[in-house]
Amino acid sequence: MKNSKVLVIGQIPPPVHGASMMNLYLLQSLSEVGIKVDFLDKNLSKTVNQIGKLSIAKLVRALKLVSKTAKNLIFGKSDVVILFFSASKSSLAVDFLLSKIVNFSGAKLVLYIHTIGFTEISKNSRLNRRFIEGIFSSSVKIVTLGETMKNDLTLFNMLSKTVVIKNTSRHNFNSSLKNGLSHQKLEAPDVLFLSNLLPKKGILDFLQVASITLKSLPDLKFSVIGSTSSPKFMSYIEEELVRLDLVDKIKFIGEQSGDEKWHLLEEAQVLLFPSHYQEAQPLTIIEAMSVSTPTIAYDNGGIKDLVLNGINGVLVPSNDVEVMSRELIELMSDPNKLFFLSSNSRKFYETHHACLHYSNAWKSLLENLSAGPSPDTI
Repeated sequence: MKNSKVLVIGQIPPPVHGASMMNLYLLQSLSEVGIKVDFLDKNLSKTVNQIGKLSIAKLVRALKLVSKTAKNLIFGKSDVVILFFSASKSSLAVDFLLSKIVNFSGAKLVLYIHTIGFTEISKNSRLNRRFIEGIFSSSVKIVTLGETMKNDLTLFNMLSKTVVIKNTSRHNFNSSLKNGLSHQKLEAPDVLFLSNLLPKKGILDFLQVASITLKSLPDLKFSVIGSTSSPKFMSYIEEELVRLDLVDKIKFIGEQSGDEKWHLLEEAQVLLFPSHYQEAQPLTIIEAMSVSTPTIAYDNGGIKDLVLNGINGVLVPSNDVEVMSRELIELMSDPNKLFFLSSNSRKFYETHHACLHYSNAWKSLLENLSAGPSPDTI
């Protein structure tokens, strides 16, 4: 790859979500291993609430992206294009057009998938299936995050060119956060929710779990990091706090980034992840693992690839707040089990999700594309 150039088409923050952060990490990782990179912003949504919704503004941004891609491939002469491809019906036509432009240019297309749902949206629409099959067939490699995500591609017979490169976190674990330097104003939580405040991300489940758990363990401290762009939904959350008698028992910290976020995540005893989505490989859980914080999560999508039940965290049936509450009470009442899960969380991160492994996997994949066929899993 010494004299080759890579074009990355994806999203970087804002808005902040797992895929946009991983795009940022990918750009940083490729640069660090000496690969020349151009970048085109595929960010058609300016807020989290706009994701998956059609609008005139999105259409205009999509047309500009197509034009910029064509110009880059004509004048920039990229050898490989990495396209962030999501199971979103609203962007399939754009991704299809981008994939054909890449093919026409002679560049090699690598699809980078961060979502689950291709099988579902294909079964619901012949047009969607044609778009997806056309995009997949245009690629030379498909990068997914884990084995569960590979299963979502079985319908399309694409496993032979699918590789796994697991998500990472670029936080420097050798920090002074536990020394409490400049963080005295933030009280460390016992139980943490860290996500955008969206209904399907499970904030209402978190409130119910807190209500049940506090009846048995009244001294536990619950905190929420995140915000919502919907005043209506925030009002509903406030109503639930009153109804569940949690007004003074859950601390809403708002959005946090940098050292303040990492301090809270590192000092938390447990991360609760009650998402209703068919998650791919949530960056929040990986970040928690990197600082030895175990997770209790609903068993949705690819979370089972991250959280090994009873080993580095706890999996509970989807949408079951009673079971999640019971598991939280049991874990917070057993210091030995909590220490065991905490230690294994960090070990799992080091073995499967460390930055060096991520960077080397991408470097190896791109070098193999230049030299010839690459292995199925890196």
